[in-house]
Amino acid sequence: MTDDDILERLLFGGGDDFMTSLTDSFPFGASQATTAPSTDATTVPDGSSTVSDESDAPKRKRQRTSLKHELEYLREKQDVLQAQLNELRATTIVRPPSSIWETRAKVQMAAATRAMHENASLRTILQEQLKTAQTLERVLKKSPKLELSPQFNRDEWRSWRLGADPSTRVHSMLAITDHLYERLECELIKNNVYDLQDGQSSMNVRTHQNVLWFDFMQSSLMHADLDAMRRATWALIRQQIQVPGGPVLTTTGSGMAT
Repeated sequence: MTDDDILERLLFGGGDDFMTSLTDSFPFGASQATTAPSTDATTVPDGSSTVSDESDAPKRKRQRTSLKHELEYLREKQDVLQAQLNELRATTIVRPPSSIWETRAKVQMAAATRAMHENASLRTILQEQLKTAQTLERVLKKSPKLELSPQFNRDEWRSWRLGADPSTRVHSMLAITDHLYERLECELIKNNVYDLQDGQSSMNVRTHQNVLWFDFMQSSLMHADLDAMRRATWALIRQQIQVPGGPVLTTTGSGMAT
């Protein structure tokens, strides 16, 4: 049957008989007609078809609504946290970290202050002990039968005083000498004595009670016996040996003469 015959039957009658014969000839047409309204088929380039169910549309819409609310909540939370951060930055002063030298200087300053307080406290205690010792000394003079404790007498040299008792007097002299000998090394280093070579000399200027002092030092190697040098040094300290020129400087105009 040609296309012209089919069109003629549809236009001029015999359409019912033609549709019946067409349905009998192609039984799959009715199946496609009944299933078409329930599904929506989409053909993809590789020839396969994808069927989408209309019942999935409301679910996707509800999911999009939930994500929208979640994003709005997160934006509001971000605004609140940002406002709190700005407030903290406005009220808090951020101080830069101090350098290591500044930290050490603060530690040394604190140690110096603590040492000054300790020295003041020890000075006060020493003055009180001296007053107590003087009071006890007056009491002992009035009552000869009383005497100080031996330990107090042996430590009397710390106040740079020599006791009246011969035994404690010798002990105080030896203790003071030992104490000064321990300080001798520090004094030599402080006055740069060890820096002088053979034949070199130096001068140090200092003031004490509005008096100007000139300390002259000279280094010389002398081949002599240790005992002889000890006796000569002791005689020099006691001014038993006169140094040529004398120890006093006098001014003459713009210059100085000995």
